[in-house]
Amino acid sequence: MKRNALVSFLVAAAVAGLWLSRTRDARPRSRDASPAERSYNPSNSSALAASAQPLPTAFPKSTAELPASLRGTEVDGWLTVVDGRFVPDRHAIRLFEYFLSTYGEVDFEQIARMVREEALRRVPAAQVPAVMEIFDRYLRLRERATALGRGSPAGSYLADLQRLQRELFGGDAAAIFGQGNRLVKHAISRHEVMADAELSEAERTERLRALDAELPAELRSARHQMGRHQEVGQVVAQMRRDGLSEAEVFDYRADEFGEDAARRLAMLDADRAEWRRRLDVYRAARDSVLARGLGSTDEAEALERLRKEHFDAREVVRIRGMDATAH
Repeated sequence: MKRNALVSFLVAAAVAGLWLSRTRDARPRSRDASPAERSYNPSNSSALAASAQPLPTAFPKSTAELPASLRGTEVDGWLTVVDGRFVPDRHAIRLFEYFLSTYGEVDFEQIARMVREEALRRVPAAQVPAVMEIFDRYLRLRERATALGRGSPAGSYLADLQRLQRELFGGDAAAIFGQGNRLVKHAISRHEVMADAELSEAERTERLRALDAELPAELRSARHQMGRHQEVGQVVAQMRRDGLSEAEVFDYRADEFGEDAARRLAMLDADRAEWRRRLDVYRAARDSVLARGLGSTDEAEALERLRKEHFDAREVVRIRGMDATAH
């Protein structure tokens, strides 16, 4: 596996955990939620706290306010409540990723609003700020883990990532990211086996098989799905180089992953294209500012105004980092 592919795999496993299972699990609703499932009910909080089980969502009957990609699907993941207190874990991350998948359709402010509304349905009202605090930390982790993937050698990536997780999530980090970290460790081990020039093909195959056997069935499935997405991505890139239409790309993805996933991937393609277009517009304006020969203070202020004209608050943080790396 080339370094770029390895880094992509590591970041996907670490940041999103088992995000691919969200695509598999997000399915059309086939039944009405029971009264106990529709919302968090303080009168039966002890029973819910004792079970700490997922509560299927119940979006309002009118879903016009939802992004189109979420309509007719169930929220993946859940918010665990024990003794009336929200307990962050990997299921909360899956719930956050469900809503974050709509970025591009909507901005981060609306995504945060949807997460908050979902939290109000699932946890006691007094615990909603705790949910939103974990959501905010997770967004920071996503940003920093991506940068970490670009800057850390593969061998030290996991240790660096775990330090970052502990920095942001303290004692909750292991419960939240333990499974994702096992995927990262497995990916690094596979990379080392693949890079060992002294192994014969038979030895390499046997060691890879042994590594896969060490993973629990759920993680083996997740690793397989991540590998499939990389392979499909390569085929799609070749299809486009060969001049095939986007309709043909959609049909191919639908055959591999189903129509719902194919629609999401098409929307992601469109989002990325729009992001690149916005970046190109910003960079042209930025280069114009840099060419004016302003003093350092005036130039910094002009660039910051320019960022705020083109991007929302969270995007501005990302653009600052990109600008700092480029210069």
